[in-house]
Amino acid sequence: MYRIHNYIKKLGAHLDQIESLTFNLSDKTTSIPSEKTAELVNQLYEISESECISPNEVPLYVKQKIVGKQRTEQEIQKLGAILEERNIDIQTIHEFNSRNWRGNWRNTVYR
Repeated sequence: MYRIHNYIKKLGAHLDQIESLTFNLSDKTTSIPSEKTAELVNQLYEISESECISPNEVPLYVKQKIVGKQRTEQEIQKLGAILEERNIDIQTIHEFNSRNWRGNWRNTVYR
């Protein structure tokens, strides 16, 4: 454990952060099972590397992604309500796109 403490400290964590991490990892009432801790820390670093951000920026990055997802879901709901209001279903859209694409393709003039 001492070696891990030194490694985390080298990464720039403060003593209170290390103590908090140690407590949270050892506290049996937390939602993170001890056998999953290493896997979750590895996932944190994988996200950090794949998105070219530092590990300490990952929480903000995740929050931004959640907000973006919520906005997208709200927009989908709004658009769904508009389609429902206008009595348009997915099949109608597919049929329109299919006919419209074929029609435009036949009438395309190549120069």
